[in-house]
Amino acid sequence: MDVALTPEQEELVATVTALLSKESTAERVRAAEPLGFDDDLWRKLLPLELVAMALPESAGGYGGMFEDLVLVCEQLGRRLAPVPLIETIVTARVAAAAGEAGQGIVAGALERDARPLATALRPAQEGRAVLVPAGAVAPIVVGLDGDDLVAVESEPPLDAPPNLGCLPLADRDLRAEPRAVLASGADAVALHDRAVQEWKLLTAAALVGLSAEALDMGVRAYGDRGRASPRLRSGVGRRRRSCRSGRAGVDGVRLRGGERATDVDLEPPLPWWLRVHARVRHPAVLPPREGMGARV
Repeated sequence: MDVALTPEQEELVATVTALLSKESTAERVRAAEPLGFDDDLWRKLLPLELVAMALPESAGGYGGMFEDLVLVCEQLGRRLAPVPLIETIVTARVAAAAGEAGQGIVAGALERDARPLATALRPAQEGRAVLVPAGAVAPIVVGLDGDDLVAVESEPPLDAPPNLGCLPLADRDLRAEPRAVLASGADAVALHDRAVQEWKLLTAAALVGLSAEALDMGVRAYGDRGRASPRLRSGVGRRRRSCRSGRAGVDGVRLRGGERATDVDLEPPLPWWLRVHARVRHPAVLPPREGMGARV
């Protein structure tokens, strides 16, 4: 597998990184809590046309590769960017795959002042989708209600239940009006399964970026402490070796994620993404007993 980025991918990563480094600082991320949404950052991401890149040319997009989306989402994770770009991309893609029934959603997602979109990961129970990612800020929610894949538009609550990640989660009513049926029967289930699988892969990419940044911070922190206090050099050396070992593990996960990104139809869907971060040794990076901590 060729793991080198193309010049176009390098330019894409550099562009996204430059924007997030400036606009998704620790202070901005904290200020977006507890809802977990920075509307100003969202509006500054829109001109990059990342959603258009995610859509096929037949739907008005640029027909970018899925691997490009993985690279973008890794940078989102590195900066803990408080914007529902993953959910918007996934929802726009499932709407495009639905054909004519989803054209309105796709057209809205490509507008310069587009609002976030959301997809309910679990089938609705009695018409209610529970804890929809980005459901607190997205006017349009797509979800599986019985045998139908539906899209419902309503004003988002702009309020999320308390959660560890300060994510814009919310329950949404999938039987509210206006309501459109995007697909029914086996087609509806297949489209929803694909959307969930893509959400998992892009979220996994963001977590890889988060893990990599946490470990890089650990390496930098222990390097600074070792120079500041010669008495700490022995312990710092051990910690830095541990950080580098964990970083190598993250790089391995990135390669596996890249392999998955080349074929998002692989079954079973992404069994590794929930397990990998338990193996990344964040406690070894910044142990709380030394006055520093890393919580992921």
